[in-house]
Amino acid sequence: MRRLMGMVLACALATGPASAAGLGATAVPVWTHAIDPAGSDVPPHRGESVANLATAAGRVFLASGGAIRALDARTGVERWRSRDEGFGVPAASANLVVAIARDGVVHAFDVRTGAERWRSAGLAAPLAWETPDIRPLLRGLNDGGFFVLAPQSGLAAEIDASGKVLWSATYPQHHYAGITAIADGVVFVTAWEEGAIIHPVLNLFRIGRAGGLIAQVSNALRPLGFDGSRYWVLDAYPTASTMVTIARLDTEKGNQRIPDADPWRYTPDDGASSIPGYGDAAIEHGFLYAWTQDGEGHDPLYRYRLAPPNGQRPILVSRDGAWIAGPYEDRVVVQRPTGLWLLHLVGDRVQTRNITTYAPPVVAQAVAFDGDLVYAALSDGRIVAVDVRDGEHRFAATTSCRTCRGIGVHDGELLAVCARTVFAFAKPR
Repeated sequence: MRRLMGMVLACALATGPASAAGLGATAVPVWTHAIDPAGSDVPPHRGESVANLATAAGRVFLASGGAIRALDARTGVERWRSRDEGFGVPAASANLVVAIARDGVVHAFDVRTGAERWRSAGLAAPLAWETPDIRPLLRGLNDGGFFVLAPQSGLAAEIDASGKVLWSATYPQHHYAGITAIADGVVFVTAWEEGAIIHPVLNLFRIGRAGGLIAQVSNALRPLGFDGSRYWVLDAYPTASTMVTIARLDTEKGNQRIPDADPWRYTPDDGASSIPGYGDAAIEHGFLYAWTQDGEGHDPLYRYRLAPPNGQRPILVSRDGAWIAGPYEDRVVVQRPTGLWLLHLVGDRVQTRNITTYAPPVVAQAVAFDGDLVYAALSDGRIVAVDVRDGEHRFAATTSCRTCRGIGVHDGELLAVCARTVFAFAKPR
């Protein structure tokens, strides 16, 4: 099972009767917008933004029918539409929305008027949309610029708000790449060698005018966190005595490549046998959360303190179930056969609350936190929201869709994509 973090999958809202009593207010659709399936519309890339939407300046942007469309976030009215250039998923800043066309050219449009402001050629090769793992990717940056990743040509670059290329860099492993995080002025790109997807390499690119490739970590899956001086990354190859290996990477060494830096390891401290190669991890507030398998049919989730001494006994957060969301302010969500559970760590104690109940084959497709609310979308079409403070249900929605593309949060609304339709409904208050 794969832990899904930082997103909620939601579905097309049904217009039938209200949800069952006791589950909170029924979610109310605000507007809908049909996505044009004609033209050169492309499927989502794994790892792209939730629902393949971008938002800025009261607009919602999406690729539809090969064009970029701008919708009013409050009403769903289409404000402008670009030409059909075979555009992929857009990225947005405060003033610009940017997308890569099928011919590999980057186009920038004014978010309010749709007027084309600039275009930049040569960063990405003509696109093979039928192979989504090698399609180029875009991400908006805090300074108004954009990061471009072109796996087909093994190229990464940063473009400022005027369209000027600040820097470009190549990286050796350029097949099957994805942007795994942007944090502390660094873009993390996980890539796999051609023909050997079990050998990932984590590439670190510094953002800014003096940016570029600053480090690589072999056999590393993704970053876990930053402790003020080092980035912690998840190793792809635990040893026979460990479940997860953490490498501490010092990026202050400039352009020096660090293939395997200062490994930090742990072993589950409950006397159980371990199975290497299975697990996941995350870091929050100086703690390492590690999900493992003990060889006896259990999936324990532990919490370790990162500060020395590293050999202290961990806290057993949950002995069974799939860890699918968090940590978020010392809270995690675990899926068990009986339903979805919210676990809150208060000191060394674990408080447990039920989010929703169900029975197989129903499962939670995804979970996300937003302030004091935790959202869950289920494979039977239900969406629920629970207050993490008191466990009360704030709303529940019955939907007509069982497999959804995703949802984004913008100005008090949840924007859901399902069956080639964008739905907006009000968040609970």
